[in-house]
Amino acid sequence: MLNHICWICKANTGHELVGDARFVGPEAGFQPEQLACAAYECSVCGGISVALAAFGTPPHVPLYQYMASVRGDQLMWRPSATETADYPHVPPHIAEAAKEAYECESNQHYRAAIMLARAVIEATAKDKGVEDGTLYNKIEVMATAGLIRTMIKDAAHGVRELGNEMAHGDFVDPISAEESQLVIHLMGEILNDVYQSPAATAQAQQSAQARRQGRNS
Repeated sequence: MLNHICWICKANTGHELVGDARFVGPEAGFQPEQLACAAYECSVCGGISVALAAFGTPPHVPLYQYMASVRGDQLMWRPSATETADYPHVPPHIAEAAKEAYECESNQHYRAAIMLARAVIEATAKDKGVEDGTLYNKIEVMATAGLIRTMIKDAAHGVRELGNEMAHGDFVDPISAEESQLVIHLMGEILNDVYQSPAATAQAQQSAQARRQGRNS
């Protein structure tokens, strides 16, 4: 049983192979770059999803055995289950773009996710009054001003460099799922440094002050 996010109940849970797996295409049997498909049942709600596997060479085990033992993130799922994320305490126009970047990554649109993540960083800098110069300069100014930590500054430059490649049409090298996931995670860390952590600190201080006033009254 392999794990996947169910498109119906949204649970990240086991999915069991049901029925026979088969190659699909214009001709029976194996073809170069052929797809195989199989149906899986969600262990929580019983919903059925179809998963596709792409093969450049035939699998070394029977197809049903491969489709029963492969990792869920190695398959293309239809319908896809779009994961999403909210970014509280972030200005709405930036939070919405960050949410779109997260959803692009969830749907395996990795280049779009990275380009949006880069745009989120630039919008964050502008929202904090850092408007002059390139994005490189904006990131440096945010770090100098104490808006982001040094390690997050380095991460922001990594996102900037990948985003620059996408923006300039340098699509030769593929983007892996791991790279895209890392970029989205780093985007979240930047938003946490600039908005969410200060907001949480302010809330904690207000709560502590309210308790002190309550004891003194």
